[in-house]
Amino acid sequence: NDGRVDRQGRYVVGGHVEKGSEPLTNVYRLNEDLQVEVLLEGVRCSNSIAFSPGEGQMMYFADTMRDPAEIWCFRDYLSSGMSRPPEVFARPAGRPDGSAVDAEGGLWNAEFGGGRVVRYSPDGRISAIVKVLVRYTTCVAFGGPDMQT
Repeated sequence: NDGRVDRQGRYVVGGHVEKGSEPLTNVYRLNEDLQVEVLLEGVRCSNSIAFSPGEGQMMYFADTMRDPAEIWCFRDYLSSGMSRPPEVFARPAGRPDGSAVDAEGGLWNAEFGGGRVVRYSPDGRISAIVKVLVRYTTCVAFGGPDMQT
């Protein structure tokens, strides 16, 4: 359902359970040697996979179907992957969907069903809200020559 390449060039991807409510899918990482590693088990809908600037020591993740809605932060991603239990980074009002991290380390998250994109500062506090014209936003990305759009 969601995937990103980490700062080391490895592909991290997670699944989505289409039918039922059991957390039957996982988050995987395709390593440099082409071996697949399970990073996190017991997921229903993988989203918000993103990495902090620089070396990408921190990884963000959300299971969109989880109650209460939470975005998790794995501060030791480089050294131990997605260790459990995760740290709760933010508790969005809507359902967390796709995310991107800006140069200052802010996490921009599309809230599925909320009609908005929320920026969380590196400490997890809301620092900006952008209302959009559609209710079901799914992902954010930066573009343009100066990465401002």
